[in-house]
Amino acid sequence: MRTLPFVATLAVAIFLQIVEEQFPFSQFPMYSGFSNETTVIYLTDVNETLIPVHPYFRLSSAKVKKTFNTELKKICRQKGYSESEATPEDLTAAGNLTLSHLVRNPRDARYRKKLDEHGLRMHRTTLRMNRKKGDDHGFQQDTVTVGEWRK
Repeated sequence: MRTLPFVATLAVAIFLQIVEEQFPFSQFPMYSGFSNETTVIYLTDVNETLIPVHPYFRLSSAKVKKTFNTELKKICRQKGYSESEATPEDLTAAGNLTLSHLVRNPRDARYRKKLDEHGLRMHRTTLRMNRKKGDDHGFQQDTVTVGEWRK
């Protein structure tokens, strides 16, 4: 009787391998490996003091990144190319649109006052992993300011 869970698990695994495209046996890139590049979005005031996203806006930083990426895709699609080909102007436009969404809905009057006094900036950090032969197999980090809001 102790082998029953193992046999059942093995049977399900074999079945899913035959059916294909079923997690965890998927060929989708998100499940098949890690990307060499990722981006991080963070907020500061104009003095470069970090702004915690959730206390100020009741949003996660992941939601802010998704909003930024959605705006960037719209901008690039209108111009006829993909977001991987975005220009610095495209990034700034997407950042400013995202910030305009954020500043409309601060958590309360206390945070609204801080935003009005200190402004808001959005930064995008791109992290790349070096995997080519001859590279030091380290990381490369590039940070750019992609938006700014001031009252």
